[in-house]
Amino acid sequence: MAETGTVELQENEILNRISEIRQKLKEITEQRSSLIDEVKIERRKRRELLDRRRQLIEELKKLREEKNKLFEELGSLKERRDELSKALHEKIDELKKFKEQFKDEKLMKVSISSIQRRIQQLEWKQQTQVLSPQEENEIVRRIMELEELLEKAKEAKKLKSQFISVKAELAKIRVELKDVNTRLREIRESIGRVKERINSLSSEVDDLNKQIDVLTEDVEAKSKTIDDLSRERTELRSQLKILNEQLRAIRMGEDAKKVEEYVEERKKLIMEKLNRGERLTLEEMKILYGEL
Repeated sequence: MAETGTVELQENEILNRISEIRQKLKEITEQRSSLIDEVKIERRKRRELLDRRRQLIEELKKLREEKNKLFEELGSLKERRDELSKALHEKIDELKKFKEQFKDEKLMKVSISSIQRRIQQLEWKQQTQVLSPQEENEIVRRIMELEELLEKAKEAKKLKSQFISVKAELAKIRVELKDVNTRLREIRESIGRVKERINSLSSEVDDLNKQIDVLTEDVEAKSKTIDDLSRERTELRSQLKILNEQLRAIRMGEDAKKVEEYVEERKKLIMEKLNRGERLTLEEMKILYGEL
């Protein structure tokens, strides 16, 4: 009886341990499954963040290329502005010199054709009329004066034409210079906007990097936990297998003992039957002589 109680106690201990291990296996399996789901979600989120970061980096690359082109254009325009400013001052100096040569503004208003007609009239008079020496000298003097005036008037007209040409060039330079300055202002504004966008995207990339790092660390930590749980689950399954084998061995031992007790009881009854002189069956003889 004491031995039977010990066997039952061992069996109960093993069954309790099996129950505990199965409960633990259930908890580990659920925890592991939950972690696997979380890791899947975090990896998907991480891929989305990586895709977004890749898009931002590509946009940043294009913006930096655009900024470099704007700076190149800015440099070229500054050179052109300097050239135009120099040309502007040169033309202004030219105009000043022309103005200094315009000592007699009345010459600008003199009609060259009128002077030429007057000279032709005097020459015609000199050639076709009989003149006294005094009249002849007066006409010659007058023609010389008119020819001198004609030369001065032509020079004045020439200077005026050059003056007008320089003024036109000056106006053209001022228009181009104004356009250049306008374009310079536009480029500086564009550079400012591009820089602002670059700073904004760079900040977003930095934030994404932090999120990616956090997710990466979390995924690695959870993956390690999953591996640990997998090893623990394998160990528990191994323990469960051993316990089941132990339980099976105990139960098989108990069954053998019961069979032995049954056989001994049958042998006793068969001996009593034999002592009474009764005929034994073949099966009873086998039990009696240990063949069963």
